[in-house]
Amino acid sequence: MTGEFTAGPNPVARSSGKVDIFRQGRRIDNTILTIYDASGNVVNKIAISDRRSDPRGRPLSDADESRRIIGSWDLKNAKGRPVSEGTYLVRGVITIDGKKERVSLMICVK
Repeated sequence: MTGEFTAGPNPVARSSGKVDIFRQGRRIDNTILTIYDASGNVVNKIAISDRRSDPRGRPLSDADESRRIIGSWDLKNAKGRPVSEGTYLVRGVITIDGKKERVSLMICVK
């Protein structure tokens, strides 16, 4: 993998209301990630937007590969209802410098 792709907090409490998706590495193009439940059913989708800014909102240079939030999931399904406790798989294809890369991560909701 050309960079780190993570979620946090993980595990996440349902009462927290969201989990953030982080990227550390080269800038990725905007994309959509799909969330699946343990049975393989699509639960929701997350829009990813790599704005390349630091925590204060200042732009980062392309050489800066710091960890940053690129999206979040509100712990709801596509109908806007809170999801149940369990393990969820987040998958998608990201593009870095014109090259496609498959990514996936597990999120545990408790």
